[in-house]
Amino acid sequence: MDEASGMILDSQGSNDASPFPSLGSASGKIDGARDFEASSVERASIADNADMSVGDIDFTWAIWVNLESKTTHRCVFEKGVDQLPGGGVDMEYRLHYDVTADRFIFTVANNSAGASVNANNLGSPSTATWYFIVCEHDSVANELRIKVNDGTADTASWSGGSWDSGGFFFFGMQYYTAVEANWIPFDGLMDEALFWKRILTSGEHTELWNNGDGFPHPFTTAARQQQLALMGCGV
Repeated sequence: MDEASGMILDSQGSNDASPFPSLGSASGKIDGARDFEASSVERASIADNADMSVGDIDFTWAIWVNLESKTTHRCVFEKGVDQLPGGGVDMEYRLHYDVTADRFIFTVANNSAGASVNANNLGSPSTATWYFIVCEHDSVANELRIKVNDGTADTASWSGGSWDSGGFFFFGMQYYTAVEANWIPFDGLMDEALFWKRILTSGEHTELWNNGDGFPHPFTTAARQQQLALMGCGV
């Protein structure tokens, strides 16, 4: 998310995210970040494809987020549609801030049921503060996990997996029916959004957290040397 404007470019594949109506930038954890304004329902989308769909497999999301407000629900990302016109849940997976629980929450669903895990070990997040959030669906342990700032993970049991609804992936918006007034936008900054179809090791969590300074993927010596150079450290 280092671009000053325009598309959010995928550094590892072809899943660039298209912004609408616009999407600014700001200083991030590592180089630039993208700035989502709830008042304009700013978001970025990727059309449904095999890369973004999961099923009952291992997958991990990691992302840095910084809330500018939390007066209502705030969706960080979502794949699918949360409520179809006429009824029916079409959501596959989602990370959002829930104002009622005052927690970040990770959810996975399969069109007939779903499960969520709250970031209770973090507790109430603050605004104007960067948080490193890791969300995991472990298909072997039948478990959802959410870990913030490389702390203790919160867990919830879930054996139903996800499914391919055919819906878009959105950064910065929960799509709830076709009525724009019902959509739930994000308000704040995002940086270093990372997605794997595997479970990360605890060492990889710690490396990405990097004592709160963040670390760019991939996990390579070259990437580490580049970051240390930017920090003014010898390599």
